[in-house]
Amino acid sequence: MTIDEARKKLCIFDIFATENFDAYCVADKCMAWRWNYDVDGIKNKAVAETIAGELIYDDVRVKLPSTTDGYCGLAGKEGAE
Repeated sequence: MTIDEARKKLCIFDIFATENFDAYCVADKCMAWRWNYDVDGIKNKAVAETIAGELIYDDVRVKLPSTTDGYCGLAGKEGAE
């Protein structure tokens, strides 16, 4: 999801921490936010990750994370199986 889409969702973790029942996601400002990776239209199919967080693919390409797409690292990805 995009950062703007995430900011429209309630954050259950913030609700418990602040007891504010109108607590919205802060998206990329949260330490739990995880970026999606996109290489040739295939998302998150890396075989390894460097210490700096760059993904390494089976054909040795290294790709930096998206700057617009991500997901909550605590709640998980939408559509995850």
